[in-house]
Amino acid sequence: MGFRDDKNEIVGFDIDYARAAAEKMGKEITFQPIDWSSKESELNSGRIDLIWNGYTITDERKDKVLFTKPYLENSQVAVTLADSPITKLDELDGKNVGLQALSSAADALAASPLKDKVNASEFPDNVLALTDLKTKRLDAVIIDEVVARYYMSKEEGTFKLLDESLAPEQYGIGVKKGNEALLNQLQKALDELNADGTAAEISTKCRFKPLAWIAHTYVYVMRGTPLMLQLLFFCFGLPLLPGVGEYLVFDRFTAAALAFILNYGAYFAEIFRGGLLSIDKGQHEAAQVLGLSKWQTMTKVIIPQMFRVALPATANESISLIKDTALLYAVAVPELLHYAQAAVNRDFRLTPFLIAAIMYLLMTMVLTLFFKALEKQVNQLRKSFGTLDVLKQVSFHVEPGEVIAVIGPSGSGKSTMLRSLIHLEDISGGTIRIQGQTLAENGTYAGGADIRKITDRMGMVFQHFNLFPHLTVQANLELAPKTLKKESSAIIRQRSLELLGKVGLSDKVDAYPANLSGGQKQRVAIARALMMQPDILLFDEPTSALDPELTGEVLRVIKQLAQENMTMMIVTHEMSFARDVADRVFFMDNGEIAEAGPPEQIFGNPKLSRTRTFLQRVEVEG
Repeated sequence: MGFRDDKNEIVGFDIDYARAAAEKMGKEITFQPIDWSSKESELNSGRIDLIWNGYTITDERKDKVLFTKPYLENSQVAVTLADSPITKLDELDGKNVGLQALSSAADALAASPLKDKVNASEFPDNVLALTDLKTKRLDAVIIDEVVARYYMSKEEGTFKLLDESLAPEQYGIGVKKGNEALLNQLQKALDELNADGTAAEISTKCRFKPLAWIAHTYVYVMRGTPLMLQLLFFCFGLPLLPGVGEYLVFDRFTAAALAFILNYGAYFAEIFRGGLLSIDKGQHEAAQVLGLSKWQTMTKVIIPQMFRVALPATANESISLIKDTALLYAVAVPELLHYAQAAVNRDFRLTPFLIAAIMYLLMTMVLTLFFKALEKQVNQLRKSFGTLDVLKQVSFHVEPGEVIAVIGPSGSGKSTMLRSLIHLEDISGGTIRIQGQTLAENGTYAGGADIRKITDRMGMVFQHFNLFPHLTVQANLELAPKTLKKESSAIIRQRSLELLGKVGLSDKVDAYPANLSGGQKQRVAIARALMMQPDILLFDEPTSALDPELTGEVLRVIKQLAQENMTMMIVTHEMSFARDVADRVFFMDNGEIAEAGPPEQIFGNPKLSRTRTFLQRVEVEG
């Protein structure tokens, strides 16, 4: 299976297994995240060559794609918190259960007797579902067993598996119908990997990271030992350690405060880490393309979204922190309960204890009201790759006002080339010049300030929009100009309204991305890119994530920009659009521009057989 690691990069068994198989076959491999609901259509359109990541073999899918032999046995299981009293599936009756939308877990629940017995909630990914489980908004999460064990190993002692599983299943790799040659070649490579022990070695591989190990150990120890034990250690045990008492002297209150900070720091760290991991990598890239620094990206884009996930759990831990201060009484640190006990011993009345209880209730009530107000405010926001040469001696020149369409099979380096131009990817060699200024030479990029000056003239529109979900449409457009340009708010607002009118979304000024269709989101993304007044616009498959009926509204906006002489490079699978709009077409294959020319030549009379084969494959009309 593939997972997002702490750096939000895709890692895991399937990823390493795929690389090993590609090496056996002598082929290059590129990993392309896709919308899981459209995986078969992506495969049959030629945009991807294989479906390889927890792809369950079913009779229905066998009618659509070819499968390799099963390479992994798996099942869908229910995960609860380690201290949950739930031990069997039947005990989930009436409980709140989360699962990833459009996943094998969703299919398993739909076919299970539990379907009508649980309150099921679907999430975009497993990280969000497990975060809600940790904050006790869910009682259980239905999840792939391999994925479950991965997260259980990352957060030892947090989760447990129920004894029963929902549905056993087998995983295979999906290949396009009719492509038996690739299927047979792939199956041969997989058989060899199993025979020589490579597959077993990959499945048990461990990635050792010293700093991560230290952090995980700290969190594990702090969460795995009682707070009272930690208080006793810091107040009485620490000064007795050899050499410590001589050099580290502090009073009991300071020692107790240190114990609380370290204990609750571990819990808060896990809460915030989970919140940060829930933010898609595309949000970072969108902010970088707009010119925001790493600090501006974190403060204006990432952290506001992180709080949506982290706030409920933060509120719970903060209230627990206030209540746990009562433990200080046991180590003779003056606090509310200490003074109440002193008053009882003096007056022989229990009234001070009642007053102490009321004061604790008042403190937690104030904190609860504060976090509820804050939660309401946030919720209203609506929430060379190793040795692989992806690009090989790619050379081209684009004139001002020219529109270039880049076509080619998946994995040919189209998106990598575009991302290199705006420094979302580093190049291993070669030179990039933008409007006469050198962005990179001999594989080395210019200094940070020079890079920013050059890439500020460029904008990029992403395949999956990458709008900031915590901001309204207008705020999405105005964020970068307000942060980076020395213009008045009135001028920026006027330009944002004009651009929204230009893309036909004047009525969506105060809407949030969650309330927009895919086509509307992409038009907002185009308007956002235009807000920085770029000289060059890059489009990375702007319509591939859209339903066919929504594609036209985005293409109309791009055509209008072409008529206005905007310099554009467009990676696209829309062949008729490329033929109509482009001044030149680049056909990329195997990491190089195999053929370039005007649309009438590329589509009407291509010189290379592989260009003709590709065009026939995507069934170009006319």
